[in-house]
Amino acid sequence: MRSDVEQLIYRLPEAVRPLARDVVRGMGPDDAKNHITNTLGFMMVEKPDTTAYLADRKAARDNAASSAEGSARGRARQYLMRLDSAAGSWKPDYSGKLDRDIFDPRYGTLPKYVRALMRYMTRVTLGVAVAAAFRVDNRGAFVLQRGKAAEWIGTTPRLAGEALALLRRAGLITILHQGSRAQATVYRFARIADVDLGKAARVLQSASKAAAAAVRDRVPA
Repeated sequence: MRSDVEQLIYRLPEAVRPLARDVVRGMGPDDAKNHITNTLGFMMVEKPDTTAYLADRKAARDNAASSAEGSARGRARQYLMRLDSAAGSWKPDYSGKLDRDIFDPRYGTLPKYVRALMRYMTRVTLGVAVAAAFRVDNRGAFVLQRGKAAEWIGTTPRLAGEALALLRRAGLITILHQGSRAQATVYRFARIADVDLGKAARVLQSASKAAAAAVRDRVPA
């Protein structure tokens, strides 16, 4: 593989790799490695998935051969960048250390209550929570546009938005600044002391069961 960063990315689960790759784009190698390790180190396997790496490289070459498709991707990326820039006057604060009311330094920027509740989450809900952990600043605040989250975790903007709403109902995130047409909503991870793990588990588990039932109802008998 071409870099230490790529080796880390291919030690992650397949569903998380696009998110990790997109977030660390533009970071220096050391910052990228630290960000991935601190946020998603617990998900890593011992060795990188070289089979997936080679398949992705081939797919990238095939995609580059299609200029029309490349142009469409470029336009989509520019559109998403414009959406991300609509966060108004709020700016992420990466100064100082992580807020210990929200984060346990042992677990990086993924709050420990998210780890404790993973087994109650659907794939989409967990994906949105992990995406938020990648976007969050040292004060626990983040902007996560639904379309961008959907692109990262392989779902629809509607489902990504529903996952954000579910995380709010479970008490894991709150709204710091309400968004509008001209400004993206700024969310914040809840303080550790404010999270009721029992209530959160019930809310998340109920949603997971409802999602599973909806899938069963769509399957022909």
